[in-house]
Amino acid sequence: LGPDGGVHVTGSSSGPTGYPDFTTVKYNTQGTELWVRRYADPENRSRTATAIAVDAAGGVYVAGSSPGPGPGPRPGTGAALVKYDSNGKELWARREFQSAAGSYMTDAALAVDLALDPAENAILSAISHDPATEFNAAVAKYDSAGQLLWSSEYDGPAHRSDAPSGVVVASAGNIHLAVTSVGEGTGADFAAVKLAPGGQRLWDARHDGPGISSDHAMRMALDAQENIVAA
Repeated sequence: LGPDGGVHVTGSSSGPTGYPDFTTVKYNTQGTELWVRRYADPENRSRTATAIAVDAAGGVYVAGSSPGPGPGPRPGTGAALVKYDSNGKELWARREFQSAAGSYMTDAALAVDLALDPAENAILSAISHDPATEFNAAVAKYDSAGQLLWSSEYDGPAHRSDAPSGVVVASAGNIHLAVTSVGEGTGADFAAVKLAPGGQRLWDARHDGPGISSDHAMRMALDAQENIVAA
């Protein structure tokens, strides 16, 4: 919901090229459509919006996947973040294809979740590919003008697949990430990762269920005391 009570919805919708675009719609409190905005990157390939957040001024942030430059039907995919003002005017768009270790995302992987911190910086969670460690859980922080402030990655103890599924921000600006992370001999485990506002990892905690096989963290929330609840 926006500060005016408006409802914002984002997803994907086939555009003039036949490929899906980010499509974001705003409705007023009575359900009347106020505006529709589409985002199509220069490559004109499939784009998938996966998360949305609204700031105190009604600015709208939309995150998702966006194809990277290159030949072939699947040239690689990057994390995309787009900001609109409260009237739907596009203010900026950012696409990231590289992290410190490798490409932010490849093939069908997606930007996963999005949250705003108390200073209304945008916190984007995504999947980062490293040839040495498969997939890592990546977090990137942007200011309200779209400048990348920092990025950080979580690589679990088995150095295999670590896929984020949710991100939440506490009142002090600390960032909490839910991750499905392959452990050493435990299969996929729950992992909760806490980062400081500057991106430094403070701690990570893991849960391996009794089946010692497949434990998938899907979402995360904070209770009234800002304890972490992952499911």
